Order: sequence, then structure tokens, then C-alpha cells
Amino acid sequence: MKFLKKTVRLVSGFLEAMRDDHVGAYAAQTAYFIMLSFFPFIILLVTLIRYTSITPADVYEAAQMIFPSSMDSFILGLINEVYSKTAVTVSISAVVAAWSAGKGFLGLMRGMNTIYNVEERRNYIILRLRSALYAIIFVIAIILSLVVLVFGNSIHAAAVEHLPFLAVVTGMVVRLKGIVGVCFLTAVFMILYRFVPNRRARLFSQAPGALFSAVCWYLFSIGFSFYVELSPGLANMYGSLTTIVLVMLWLYFCMYIILLGAEINSYFEDQFRRVSYYRKMLREQKKEG
Repeated sequence: MKFLKKTVRLVSGFLEAMRDDHVGAYAAQTAYFIMLSFFPFIILLVTLIRYTSITPADVYEAAQMIFPSSMDSFILGLINEVYSKTAVTVSISAVVAAWSAGKGFLGLMRGMNTIYNVEERRNYIILRLRSALYAIIFVIAIILSLVVLVFGNSIHAAAVEHLPFLAVVTGMVVRLKGIVGVCFLTAVFMILYRFVPNRRARLFSQAPGALFSAVCWYLFSIGFSFYVELSPGLANMYGSLTTIVLVMLWLYFCMYIILLGAEINSYFEDQFRRVSYYRKMLREQKKEG
């Protein structure tokens, strides 16, 4: 009974913190800015990938693992269009995309600053440059993950032939792609929670919220795909805007999940600080007594 009361108090306190920090509002705001930068971001991603040995078919196969199946035709058309552009056009698009994608990360900064109760005092120009840099780093990280997902079997075969001591590791990575994807998302979210808000924190202290967000993101993407497949009436309702509406919904809930992970870290950091403070006070009282 006592444990139940503590659990109810903990959950109610967390929900109250979410309400006070306006998590839903910041998720909508962040999703809006991400939506504005979504298409330039995808163009930037495919732009960088085209200079590797990855083919459009490989990119499309990897995109199917990340985006809901309802976006397949849109993503395929975008990939083919970017691969057919000239180098000059691609270079200009890359610069514009990096700057535009940074706007999405700037919205994410504002939400996380509110959740972690910190004030943004960094210069706006520096923030824009940093957010653009974060976007580029994020794109590079995705490219590396795509290389592992798409060429996992080839990497494993090469490891067996040339580096047999790594064959066991590469074999596990190939067989456990889902778990590897969750681990990768966890690492990405840990970095986001550590460097995006204007505060100092240990990287591994952000692991609880990052792991929660990674698992929820993975499960939500699967569930969202099933929902779209089982709801054929969406196309009749929204017509040609169906893809845009689905992207907006998907982005909103994904941003909500990211901010929810930040809220988990912030809330439990406060709880741990309070427990540490009370323990310190008790020790001091015992010493005085």
C-alpha cells in the first residue's frame, strides 16, 4: 500500500511537471519548425549520401526502416530527384538545407531549455550556427547507421575473410538490427540531451530518458505504420494532402517522445537532488546530536 502511494505520488508529480513545462506545446512548436526544415533536411541527407557508394535503391530500403510506409512514394520521388540534380544545384541545396534544418534544432533547444529550467543566454547567431552544425552531425550519424544497416551483410563477410576476430561482433549486429537501431537512437538522444540545452550535465546521466525515447520512437514508428495501413479512409479524407498530414502527425509525436525523455531526465534529476539534500541534512543532524 505504501509502495502504491509512492508510485501514485511519483506519477502525479511527473504529469504535473509535464503540464507546467508545456511539453505538448513545445512538441507542436518543434514539430512545426522541423516540418519547415524536413524537406531541405531530407535533401541534405540524400545529397551527402549520393557521394558514397550507396545507391538510390539502398537509400530507399533504409528509409523504409525509418519512415512510415505511407511515405514510401514521396520518399522515393525525392530520392530520385536529388540523385538526378547537378553538382552545383546540390551544393546550393546542401547549404540552404543545413541552415533550414538548423531552425528545427533551434526549436528543440527552446523546448529543452524550458524542461531543464535553464535560461538561453547564448548569442543568436552562434545558436543558429551551432544548430546547423548539429543538423550536419545528425545527418552524418544517420549515414553511418545506414551504412551498417544496408551493407551489414557485406561488412560481416569482409570481417569473416580479413578480420575473423570481429566476425562474431559483426554477425550479432547483422542479426540484431532492431536492437542495434534502438541502441543507436539511445546514443543520439543522449547526445541531444547533453549538448542541445544550455546547461552542463554528464552524458550518461541522460541515459534513462534517452533509452525511454529510443524504445518509444521505435515502437511508435511500427504502430504508426500499422495504423496507416489499417486506416484507408485517410486518403479519402485528406486527398493529396495525406502525406503532408501524416508527416506532421509523425513529427509531432516523435518530438513529443524526445521532449518526454528530456522531462524524465529533468524530473528524476530533481528527485535525486532532493533525496541527496535530505540525506545530507540527516547526516548533519546526527553529527550535531
